[in-house]
Amino acid sequence: MGIFDSRASFRLIYLLGISVPLLTMALVVLAALFLEINADISTHIDMLWHADDQGKYNVPPLYFLNLKWLGNLFWWRPSYKIAALLLLCLTVYFKFQLSLNYLKKNLEDQAEWYKWSPLAVGALFFIFPLVLPGMEGEHWYLGKFTSSIWLNSTTIFVFPFALALFFLSFSWLTQPNPTDWQLMILLGLINTLIKPSFLFVLIPGLPLFYLLIYGRPNKNFIWSVLASLIWLGTLWVTKHLIYESAIWQDKIFMLSYDAEVIISPLAVFKLHSETWFWDLISSFALLFLSWAFIGKKLWKQREFQFSLLLFLGSIAVYLLFAETGDRMSHGNFYWQIPISLFILQLVTLKNLFTSRLTKAKTIPLVLVWTFHAGSLIAFLLRWITQNEMI
Repeated sequence: MGIFDSRASFRLIYLLGISVPLLTMALVVLAALFLEINADISTHIDMLWHADDQGKYNVPPLYFLNLKWLGNLFWWRPSYKIAALLLLCLTVYFKFQLSLNYLKKNLEDQAEWYKWSPLAVGALFFIFPLVLPGMEGEHWYLGKFTSSIWLNSTTIFVFPFALALFFLSFSWLTQPNPTDWQLMILLGLINTLIKPSFLFVLIPGLPLFYLLIYGRPNKNFIWSVLASLIWLGTLWVTKHLIYESAIWQDKIFMLSYDAEVIISPLAVFKLHSETWFWDLISSFALLFLSWAFIGKKLWKQREFQFSLLLFLGSIAVYLLFAETGDRMSHGNFYWQIPISLFILQLVTLKNLFTSRLTKAKTIPLVLVWTFHAGSLIAFLLRWITQNEMI
């Protein structure tokens, strides 16, 4: 009887953990598309319609191709809006499931925390930077650093593939084998075809972390460099297609289509950050508290070191690089941050559970998380009522 009670309890917690992110995603898509509130979700559908009208293709193509394929399944009337709703909710499900499987694998010998793992994973979806309504400036989003992305469809769609690439990359780093290497290359290509942001930091991060682990180059280090060079080649092709072959797209949306990538330290950050010290504290309050509770042993953990390296690299890319022209304000070098930050939070969560959390530590963590989640609610309400997504 106790076993059945335990299974029923886990199923209930699982349903709660998955249903809130799914419901949030569905409501955001419905608001963006059917209430016509400004969001990248609706902009990407407009881009697909324009591509269809002109016989062109969108770059990178994979999200748009899936949207088009799914939308055309409605044979009575193709609907990209319904397709976006289904596709993004399905993506949230896979992101949740991948994260949960990772956490469960590391908590099999800790029955109590294992039971609560679905709720903990669901909570990760709602860690938005702390905001002080009435005291913040215009920028609640790109001016801070968040893993809680609900309005940018290509970033949402690439998330599970980037997560899988991280897990596989770390597995290969610790136990190199040909099969994992080949799958890494494939997942890297898929990431490039959806949104290549995560590769901006994984390309240098993979061989660098290999050297940090093993201390000297060897045969497998050459394989890590080769993987990075292959991904770099796919990035070069994607860049060429975006800036050369997709000029028509920028013309339609009245952008300066002669944009280039430049090194311009802090240029984009200064456009969006209004109080840099508060923006840093408000973005990472829960993360800093978690690290303090886990203690020094966290910093010796290889997986944490890898996720932290990728996150710091993501910040560096955002702070150093920019695009010229109208694209500069779009913050296109920002989107690796939500991915690497979510990974860092997930790895930290695993270490929190395995560090034998006490009630005295759990209560302040839940309290700080509540403020983060409340800030997300405030942001979404602002987005709906003021049609403002920055």
